[in-house]
Amino acid sequence: GPAIARAATGIERYVERDEVDALTRQIAALERVDPAQVVIGEVLEPLGLYLARQRPGGEIVYSAPGYTALIDSAAPLGGRGVAVPLDARLENDLPALARAITGTTLPVSLVNPHNQSGTANETEALHRFIAESARQTLVVVDEAYLEYDAFDQKSAITHVRAGRNVLVFRTLAKIYGLAGLAIGYAIAPLELAKGLRGAGIGAPHSLTRPALAAAAVA
Repeated sequence: GPAIARAATGIERYVERDEVDALTRQIAALERVDPAQVVIGEVLEPLGLYLARQRPGGEIVYSAPGYTALIDSAAPLGGRGVAVPLDARLENDLPALARAITGTTLPVSLVNPHNQSGTANETEALHRFIAESARQTLVVVDEAYLEYDAFDQKSAITHVRAGRNVLVFRTLAKIYGLAGLAIGYAIAPLELAKGLRGAGIGAPHSLTRPALAAAAVA
């Protein structure tokens, strides 16, 4: 609250690059990654557009029912969702997701814990799936709800640090209660992060000063 109030006194000015860079460095230190791997913003929708532009007609493998922002945003450019039903425990069906990956897969995407079922995959199986799938395609892991589970054990950030083809998305909308400010971030491989920023994702003009201030405090 106080940080947002202070930032509100500067809303007549555009956000500056150094403000974004400061939060980027803070996130990079927290996640123990290179600042160049951090892309700030609610990036799932622009990520879908970016991937669809890279390979028109590609597929996004995902759990259904599920959160479809990535798939919906890719659709206007020909991106096609490949829905994989949840298993009998209403968890991401990791073996079925792995089988659905083909040469036309843009990413395989999962939310863990899953939205909408609230279930979380078993830790060892999850990490095995991510490591094996990342050898074939980009793996997008949405960790919007991971603070409600075994965060340190289940986060896919270890795979990004290991140099695998994995993008981890986090949002401050859930545990930090900042949904109205639309602020989050992705941690991605260096080349992918560079491409996303080159496409304007995370640019200062796409962010607001109150959101940056709230994110820094959170």
